Amino acid sequence: MMNLEHPHLLHLHGLVLGQPLQMVMELAPLGSLHARLTAPAPSPPLPVVLLCLFLQQLAGAMVYLGSRGLVHRDLATRNLLLASPCTIKVADFGLVRPLGGAPGRYVMGGPRPIPYAWCAPESLRQGAFSSASDVWMFGVTLWEMFSGGKEPWAWVPPYLILQRLEKDQARLPRPPLCSRALYALALHCWALDPADRPSFSCLEELIQEAWPPEGHCVRDVMEPGALRMEPGDPITIIEGSPSSTTWKGQNSRTLKVGSFPASAVTLADLKGSPATCPVHKGSPAWGEQHRGSTDGVRPKAKLRELPPAKSQRRNMPLQRIKGISKSLESVLSLGPCPTGGGSSPPELRHARGVPQRPPGLLPRPPFASSSFQLSQPPRERPSWPKREPLHNHPLEVPRASKATVPDPKLQKRVMEVELSVHGVTHQECQVALRATGGDVVSAIQNLKVDQLFHLSSRSRADCRRILEHYQWDLSAASRYVLAQP
Repeated sequence: MMNLEHPHLLHLHGLVLGQPLQMVMELAPLGSLHARLTAPAPSPPLPVVLLCLFLQQLAGAMVYLGSRGLVHRDLATRNLLLASPCTIKVADFGLVRPLGGAPGRYVMGGPRPIPYAWCAPESLRQGAFSSASDVWMFGVTLWEMFSGGKEPWAWVPPYLILQRLEKDQARLPRPPLCSRALYALALHCWALDPADRPSFSCLEELIQEAWPPEGHCVRDVMEPGALRMEPGDPITIIEGSPSSTTWKGQNSRTLKVGSFPASAVTLADLKGSPATCPVHKGSPAWGEQHRGSTDGVRPKAKLRELPPAKSQRRNMPLQRIKGISKSLESVLSLGPCPTGGGSSPPELRHARGVPQRPPGLLPRPPFASSSFQLSQPPRERPSWPKREPLHNHPLEVPRASKATVPDPKLQKRVMEVELSVHGVTHQECQVALRATGGDVVSAIQNLKVDQLFHLSSRSRADCRRILEHYQWDLSAASRYVLAQP
């Protein structure tokens, strides 16, 4: 995560190693998007076009995460931070995981808190997360934005949400501020089969196509029940067509929403003459395509139709996983400091590529003298253990047949390893135990070597020697490797 660089991802500057582990992130001074959406009066609502811009920024950030082989697992407005009034950044990387095992999937090991109302059906049923499940969450986040930050499925008990999604085919209703085109995009994200959902790169184009038209008021509108507007007011069209006499939209000056006579608004084309296209620079034409434009406007994306839905599988038991995750699952052990060396306070160490503090501020480890120098050969890829295929049920160990009962001794060993190495999954503990023939101590040591290896630029042999020197205290060993240039 320290190497992630994108204008709409919150940058990770470094770690505070101690208990608990803390991340030092880029400052987003305006807080979360959810707090802004739910802010009471006199805070004005957000313009519809700004919400569309946020959707475009979010889709771009998720395209980047997907290109790095990562799945977020917790997309929601509470995890979108405002770096400026017109810029959001994706945050809360506590649930980010690399995609492994089955192609493009991460299966959660053991019961963990997850954002239940935001999750895709396969995540609720099997604990399976992928880029497609992030797309589902993107649709729920869109719904949050245009509903003023309301909680999705707040009117349904958590244990009934999966039934409502699968059996009843229910979906969140269209919010008042959401156009039909944007709601159709959300429904596309909520396809029951993950293969039927669009990719994030496709969503970037679909958002561009669904961008609401904009225009200007040409006369005073004072009719009873109509949206009040004055000549020159910028108007965003939420509902309407060239053939309808009444449109629904938002007055960008007052930020009020309502219906108004279509004749009161002129939609100017890119050259200023009246036409049915928006004036927003990033908007596509409304009703026609502009090919080869020289005005810096992207050509209109071609709308993709929904693929035919596949038959659904309902052969897995409902997982008893509920609740909204607000915590971070760290990747470092938080065990006690090694005996004999004393206890040192948590220290901030920056990631590679960030300027280091002067050497005087950081005491070098005792073995960093000329009497003990670690060689640093070219870093090799880890050779142990190969990841086993993921199983259908995230809470069970591999089994030969349906009648086989999980070995309680093996379960106890897996739990012991999982509690000793913070941040590892149930599945990784099983793989480590199989690689060591069931030796708990060796499995714990191998997992710690693996974590230190991925945290630093050291070889695996050096990582093991450093951990041995620090009596297998991963926190102390991590402080050492992060302190080195």
